[in-house]
Amino acid sequence: MSDALKFQNGRPVFAISTGTMDWNHTGSWRYMRPRYEEKLPPCTAGCPTHERIPQYFALVKQENYQAAWEIILEDNPLPGVCGRVCYHPCEGVCNRSEFDTEISINAMERFVADQNLDHGYPDHFYTPTNGKQIAIIGSGPAGLSAAYQLGRRGYGVTIFEAAPEPGGMLRLGIPEYRLPRAILDKEITDIRSLGVTIETGRRLGDNLSLDDLTSRFEAVILALGAYQGRELDIPGRNLPGVSSALDFLQEFNLTGKSDLPPQVMVVGGGNTAVDAARSARRLGSDVQLVYRRSRDEMPAVTEEVDAALEEGVQLRTLTNPVAFLGADGVTEVQVIRMELGETDDSGRRRPIPVPGSEEILPATRVLLAIGETPQLENLPNIADTEGGRIVVDSAQTTSREKIFACGDVAT
Repeated sequence: MSDALKFQNGRPVFAISTGTMDWNHTGSWRYMRPRYEEKLPPCTAGCPTHERIPQYFALVKQENYQAAWEIILEDNPLPGVCGRVCYHPCEGVCNRSEFDTEISINAMERFVADQNLDHGYPDHFYTPTNGKQIAIIGSGPAGLSAAYQLGRRGYGVTIFEAAPEPGGMLRLGIPEYRLPRAILDKEITDIRSLGVTIETGRRLGDNLSLDDLTSRFEAVILALGAYQGRELDIPGRNLPGVSSALDFLQEFNLTGKSDLPPQVMVVGGGNTAVDAARSARRLGSDVQLVYRRSRDEMPAVTEEVDAALEEGVQLRTLTNPVAFLGADGVTEVQVIRMELGETDDSGRRRPIPVPGSEEILPATRVLLAIGETPQLENLPNIADTEGGRIVVDSAQTTSREKIFACGDVAT
């Protein structure tokens, strides 16, 4: 075919290929030599730790629960914990839902972990020491996971924890009725069996020096978490009785009790808010859970919200506080009705106040659960920060040599 027939005004008259079709094998070559591509199942891709879900489900089908547990442990050292408190994004992308309903992956993970409560790690998890020592500050899920992966690779690991017991937010932020302490302790004990040492009562900036650690260890990993509750910048925010829901949960989880008045308001829509509301209700208070968007936008696990309602927590959606009222302490909260507008940066519809819809609600204790941030104010020059978190690259390295960061404290 002449070029004149192929092109017109510099463009092809019809679709043509400028390459060969050698790649497209036909005949016996095509079906005897198929082209294989390895792709992640949707559930594995949706899991933050990329657990090999189809593989351990196949082993459960064979009733080989220990092998299934070991498959999960390749990616996640806390299956008993995650099987109880994970928000299971794997189920949200399960394509079984296109047929009937998603598979209960989270419940299966819990089941597998519970079948292995009397088992320790298999022998091949233990590696001869390589002689290198790593320090980790913080024993929450990020710090424990880092210690686990390093311990399996032969590193000596010392975790420094400010609280009297290890576990971080797993112990201090999540109530025992959701996460039994025996389950948490078992999985921490397993991690310790790799040679991991945990020193409690050691707080960075107090009785722990970053400069000292970098001189004694090959590397330091900051897994400090986010323990500082955000505040509402509205009138009355400094009144006695207005406090962080995290502070309340830490007291409740460490002591099993807290001095609460009869009327409690919890502000927020995440898991911390729901945990605080359910805990306050179990202590005997009448609890209102106030959230500025609709229930569909609540980030809390749906099952936890349902449980809160069954326990008597009153849920007021599309409601937002505008002032805390009282003289010597909060006694009432002025709120305003909200309506949903256009989608914002979070992917949810923006809540907009409805003028003239204010009302007064009784509350002699207000627990704020509108987000958490790391506490870095007393740790100057720890590393470059951005938005209140430590800046890291794809390898979790910070701007300071030998210092890494992971979990909620990192960008």
